[in-house]
Amino acid sequence: MIFLIESRSTIISTVRPNLKGFAFVENEIKDAVYSTGFAILKSYDSDKLMDKMVFCFFMYSDDLMNQMIEAMPKGQYPSINKSDIEAFTIPVPPLAEQKRIVGLVTAEEQKIAAAKRIMAECPEKKQAILDKRLR
Repeated sequence: MIFLIESRSTIISTVRPNLKGFAFVENEIKDAVYSTGFAILKSYDSDKLMDKMVFCFFMYSDDLMNQMIEAMPKGQYPSINKSDIEAFTIPVPPLAEQKRIVGLVTAEEQKIAAAKRIMAECPEKKQAILDKRLR
């Protein structure tokens, strides 16, 4: 089975979800396909539950993680399924609070992305300094 994902969807790894193999897809990726080992989640009504808040709950809520761990079988293949996800209890804050939380998380994610860009440039810049100064 092949899954396509709409913009602003959350991807949840259903196998070993305690490892947090989760992602938020801001913009639909054309022709991308996803395995059946992932659940694709999106709010039914974004005026009540923001799409990005769904990701925040799964990624950062200890209570939700505990529910996932409790739902996983104790055998060799720890996983959750659609009915497990549908049974999870998530206390949804008012929309204004969701907007505040998502805004704060997004601001921090932007800082992390900027720092990663700077770090990615560092080895090349370092090598350029060494090449210039040690020749």
